[in-house]
Amino acid sequence: MSAILHTSTHFACAVADGADWREVGRKILEALEGIRTEGDGMSIGFFYATEELAPDYSSLLSLLKNITRIKDWFGATGAGVCGNGISLSGRPAAVILIGKMPEGSFHSFTLPADFAGITQAPLRKWMQNHKTSIALTHGLLCAPAARALDMLREKEGLYTVGGFSSGRAGGTHVAAAHIVADHPVSGVIIDDHLQMMVASSQGCVPAGPVWQVTSCRDNIISEIDGRPALEVLHDSIDQIKLDPTGENPPARRGHIHAAFPVSGVDTGAVMVRNITLANEKDNTLTIAHNVTRGDAIQFIYRDRFTAMDDLTNTLKGLHDRARHSVGEANLKPKALFYFGCAARMPETDKDDEASLTKSIFGDIPMAGFYTAAEVCNGHVYGYTGVAVLIL
Repeated sequence: MSAILHTSTHFACAVADGADWREVGRKILEALEGIRTEGDGMSIGFFYATEELAPDYSSLLSLLKNITRIKDWFGATGAGVCGNGISLSGRPAAVILIGKMPEGSFHSFTLPADFAGITQAPLRKWMQNHKTSIALTHGLLCAPAARALDMLREKEGLYTVGGFSSGRAGGTHVAAAHIVADHPVSGVIIDDHLQMMVASSQGCVPAGPVWQVTSCRDNIISEIDGRPALEVLHDSIDQIKLDPTGENPPARRGHIHAAFPVSGVDTGAVMVRNITLANEKDNTLTIAHNVTRGDAIQFIYRDRFTAMDDLTNTLKGLHDRARHSVGEANLKPKALFYFGCAARMPETDKDDEASLTKSIFGDIPMAGFYTAAEVCNGHVYGYTGVAVLIL
């Protein structure tokens, strides 16, 4: 496949696959260099690659830096990549987005495992002198990373979006063109010279009402609303209501998960977590999430139909918000980032979320990857798609 190139007034994006990192890099660089001009102002790059390129990520990064003459790069490896209307996985592939950003309009960061607040003098000074818009964030999924993002939101008031690197080897992330080896979170903070809008899609159908955990230990729930937890799960499953998907819809194969409402958010956002064990012997549920007595909990159903339907509505809503913000005649988006859960990677062209995005926003530069977990406003989600539109 030849590289697919999309451009706008401020960004250019190319996506390609190949036999190895050299072929992928050659295709992408040929596409990007074909539209470059001397002094074009391209000053930042984003680089997402499939896990098959993880061993050669550093080599490809060095090539990109040397040939493009762009010194600041950010990104990660994922189970797949998405860009310019297509998703690629299972083979060497990458998507590269480069952009014009004024000098001093962004600042890189890395957060250690014991992060307790921003103490680096250069970053603190930059944040004091700039009104921040958003922080595009990458990292490795772990408890310290989640705590660091909570701290950025609660203590620093920083709005973070992005995703955690995924892959069989654990993943890789990069900040300011350096592989981040010893910190779980990295990224770039962008000031308000760019107008950016965020939307997230969870693609879930509620299975029953919101309940309350009344007895638990760590991640094992024994009672919900005073009843055996497994009994409440079965009652919730019986309440699932699915909209028809056509005259002869195929069998609906979906999954039931536990969902925990995000406190302080009025959009209905929930943190979706796997049910790892339904123990029929003692009627307990084991959840991939530490639970506290009194927590609100709801069970949800998700399959590809619900995910695509909700993402369609979410992206159309984002498009409408952007149109109302700048006016129909002025709606010319510069770029779009998309961070989707690895569980949402397409099986066919009909459920390719990158293709859906293109159908709504057109041929704008688009880059992103399929993650181990998604980040939106500092919260760590699963089974979610997060879109970041640059106007």
